[in-house]
Amino acid sequence: MLGLKNKLEYKRIQKGSKWWVEFHNLYTVYCIYSQIFLTGLRAVNKPFLSIDKFIFDSDIAVFRDKDGEDEFHTRNIPCHKMVKMISKNYKKHFEIIKERLRKEGANISDDENIFLIDSDLKLVEARPKNIAVFLNEFTVLPLNSNRKFLRNYLFRQGVSNTSINTFLGHGSRGEKYSERYLTRDLYSIREEINPVIDNMIKNIDLTLVKGLLR
Repeated sequence: MLGLKNKLEYKRIQKGSKWWVEFHNLYTVYCIYSQIFLTGLRAVNKPFLSIDKFIFDSDIAVFRDKDGEDEFHTRNIPCHKMVKMISKNYKKHFEIIKERLRKEGANISDDENIFLIDSDLKLVEARPKNIAVFLNEFTVLPLNSNRKFLRNYLFRQGVSNTSINTFLGHGSRGEKYSERYLTRDLYSIREEINPVIDNMIKNIDLTLVKGLLR
């Protein structure tokens, strides 16, 4: 994380031609990489929780990171406060990036909420293989290594199997962790997991980084 953060700050200070394109790509990768370690998000398709994935003003995110036509794998997870803060920061940055690209003649849909940019200012989908192009400079681990790391970390810190399985989306078919009469609701699971995530954030030196400001 430190190497990626240092390069981001270097790009912010040492501005060159189209520096903001490389900054955007690195910032996008940093936000994705940070979130997947905080949430256990599977690195499939676009592995990022945009701000619209959260229920109103809560820290509960609803999303599908592994799914079929039956939409069985829809996940409801209580997120650490940093996850939502990353989403908010990225949204502000992303609006600035879209405006810059439109000034360069790019046609961008208002529905877009995350992408990478190539050297010709064309949009590149933020899929794992494209993310890896930028991430490989800083780590040899694949994106999906986050889930094994997170499970082992939570387990070693004494988090219950129920909370770990809920957090990582390992419910059995037909099982709903949000049922009204369950003894473990999402908020109690959050209270068990969040202090452990606090320690993990310190251990992996994860910090909030602001994107473009103008």
